[in-house]
This record gives sequence, C-alpha cells and structure tokens, in this order.
Amino acid sequence: MPQRDGFEFETFTAKIIEKRFNNLSDISRANAWIIYLLDVGRFLWNADVVIANLDEPLDPGVIVEIMFAH
Repeated sequence: MPQRDGFEFETFTAKIIEKRFNNLSDISRANAWIIYLLDVGRFLWNADVVIANLDEPLDPGVIVEIMFAH
C-alpha cells in the first residue's frame, strides 16, 4: 500500500526532479515515468492483491498495470 510502503513523492519531486528539469511539462513527464516504472518494475511484482479504480474515462496506465498484475 502506498500509505505504508511508499515514500514522500512530493519531497522526492522537489529535491531531485525540479533541479534537473526546467519546465513544468518535463517535470510532469518525468514524474509520470517514475511512477510507471516503480509500479510495473517494483510494486506489482511484490503485491498479493491489486485494486484498481476503473472509473470513466479509463486510464491506459491503469489498464497496463492490471495486465501486468494478471
């Protein structure tokens, strides 16, 4: 669970990402890639259960994570 196993992503963003990128678009893109890589590369493989919010509109990233979990 992110509340238990995660980290302060906001602190990480402020300390590392914002120092390396100049504009908000690049910061946002870097954040999205980091979240994706952590989810798919680390968290899904160690999870016993995956719960996903499938409200409309469907998020393609969530669908990919569900497929990886499956």
